[in-house]
Amino acid sequence: MSSSENNIGSLSYKERLGIVERSIKREIKQAIINNHNGFFDMWLSFDADHTFGNIYVNEFKEQFAQYINNTIEDKIYFAGQNIVYLINIIMKPEIELEEILIKVESFIDNQISDFDN
Repeated sequence: MSSSENNIGSLSYKERLGIVERSIKREIKQAIINNHNGFFDMWLSFDADHTFGNIYVNEFKEQFAQYINNTIEDKIYFAGQNIVYLINIIMKPEIELEEILIKVESFIDNQISDFDN
């Protein structure tokens, strides 16, 4: 892509993607913190996938709405839902909240890097 194709409004594509990444990390971490209680496993089983999927879609749409059709929206939603699988893989009785947040942040970094490709 040329620099003019990469420019969306007054912010570049990379700048907008950076905003999306920071917002997703903040919102996902907050959702995990808010639900990290005696019902965390239940939340992961029933609501977390929708929470994460909606966060991803909302943040991407805020920056790239004109480029997101239904197919792309579905893919973004499913990408957010994948965080539940990560958490289920790393969950151990002794795992600390901070460790969950660090691993989720790293996972999001990798996903956003894939979106950029």
